[in-house]
Amino acid sequence: MFSHDERLVVAACDDGIIRLWDVDTEECVQELRGHSGKVSSAVFSSDSKLVVSASFDKTARIWDSLTGKCTMELRGHDHEVSSVSISRDSTRVLTSSYDSSVRIWRTVDGKRIGKLETDCGSNVCAISNDGSMAVAGLGSGCVELWCLKSSKLMNLRGHIDQVWGVTFSPDDSLIATCEESAIVKIWSTETGEPIQVFYGHQSAAHGVDFSPDSSMVASASWDGTVCLWSVGDYGVQVDDSTTNFYIAPNSKYLISQSYRDDMVVWDIATQKRIHTIENGCCLSDPIVFSSDSTRVATQSGGSIQIWDINKGELISEFSSNIGRVTSLAFSKDGQYLVCGSETLGVEFWHLGKEESVRLRLQSLPRGFGLGEKVLVSPDMKYVVFGHNNALEIWSFPLQSPIQKILKPFPSGGPFQTAQFSPDGRLLAVAFIGGAYIYDTTSWGRVTQLDGVRGTVEAALFWPDSTMVAFSQYRREGAHIRICCPASGHCVQTISTGQISNRLSLDATAQFLLTDIGSIPGRCLNFATDKTVNVNSEDVVSGYSISRDSCWILWNGERLVWVPMEFRNSPRAVFDDIVVLGSCFSDRLGFIQFDANKMPMRAKP
Repeated sequence: MFSHDERLVVAACDDGIIRLWDVDTEECVQELRGHSGKVSSAVFSSDSKLVVSASFDKTARIWDSLTGKCTMELRGHDHEVSSVSISRDSTRVLTSSYDSSVRIWRTVDGKRIGKLETDCGSNVCAISNDGSMAVAGLGSGCVELWCLKSSKLMNLRGHIDQVWGVTFSPDDSLIATCEESAIVKIWSTETGEPIQVFYGHQSAAHGVDFSPDSSMVASASWDGTVCLWSVGDYGVQVDDSTTNFYIAPNSKYLISQSYRDDMVVWDIATQKRIHTIENGCCLSDPIVFSSDSTRVATQSGGSIQIWDINKGELISEFSSNIGRVTSLAFSKDGQYLVCGSETLGVEFWHLGKEESVRLRLQSLPRGFGLGEKVLVSPDMKYVVFGHNNALEIWSFPLQSPIQKILKPFPSGGPFQTAQFSPDGRLLAVAFIGGAYIYDTTSWGRVTQLDGVRGTVEAALFWPDSTMVAFSQYRREGAHIRICCPASGHCVQTISTGQISNRLSLDATAQFLLTDIGSIPGRCLNFATDKTVNVNSEDVVSGYSISRDSCWILWNGERLVWVPMEFRNSPRAVFDDIVVLGSCFSDRLGFIQFDANKMPMRAKP
């Protein structure tokens, strides 16, 4: 961040030091030392006399930028402090933390004068220019707007992934946000409604800011670009654009969800809309299919609903006793539904009897709220709930927890996803800092997997459990990594351009199915003594989406140009059918091809 006179730049560093750099000489002119952990955020006050910093040592500090001395230490957060902001008059400091709270402090004496409890950990925060409002971007995808005078809270819902950037416009009438899924949004502070959404980044957007006259927004992304957006004139009006896909295990049905919170059920083979379910399910609420693809479970307003997919009818509805449900899972036989809550534990419902058993989390602290997931092992022996930086395991049927907490090395970081092997013998667990294989017979760790870290959306074991694949995103881009569970060695890396939310095998187990297309087994490397790096366009067979989302490909060759409306939105490929979500409406683009009429030859 620049000082007000643009003479200095402040840098938050991983070594716990805040450094001030002279823009003209490019020299470090001041080092602010005192934090004992990574510095996550540092900002100047409006007059540049103060620097405020946030750190993973659970504190925030106020510094004199001229002398480099710490004038105030702000203590009270229970977890790492992720972001900090200071009011224009330098009288108040706002901090956000992974302990699920946002706090406001008085700079004159360091006293806490306000606290906002959030559903999960907050990644970023900002205080308005007039000091009357605060905004926080959460790991769940929610944005919370807080009136500091009345303590009134407004939830800005619409993001589907972690929010990494928030800022107020100079006149405080607008808020700009950006998220992990590369989307930038503009919101009204008066109504809390989204006004515009911008698509264009190829990777996660992690920073956003307004121009002085509020006419433009700049966003920075891990794809190495900075985009400038015109506020008011361009962008997508976000009334009902498609934001999410959920695909049934049998690939017969697809559920799409829009900003209107309606669920639309589509028949993939006929490309027809067969049901519209108005259940009020928010974009960040979980939706899950039963293993036989006949039912879907949703969460809305503290209630759990079970729907008949064929009829589009509500089968049953019951109230959750564990607060806001953040994850759902059916047992393999469909008799049980498992609900997970970050704060109040796990609840098991016997669907035939509509009876429930509630178990509290044994030792997982309230905190990050990132990547929460509950799953049942295929052999129905165990139930696993992952969040924060650990897992908790219960025996199944539902008697008592087996008192096992799996924690990675300190570099593990927030939980991302987990997957059992088909025989239930192995469990793959992915955290931000690494992925691990556990043996479920002893719950001992087998190995750490090479190179699997960052954002991980999906995991998949081969039927014989000899290989496991992960769909991940790191700063260098999106990849599918295939590893050997026994050795931990990565045998193949496939660069996909954009992260795939779906990984599965076809009925013959000869093709790896992803959001961008099918990869034949003959193109995959299973030799455990080397790593093969390839681009998806070189190995995907049949129809696929190009790495830049601009083309539908046939065996790697350009076939159909994709209009801007259908780029950077949910997409899926099913044999000869390509499904594209729209940025402008809740409709889907279904394109069915006839391979016999293709002018290009198939790959040998």
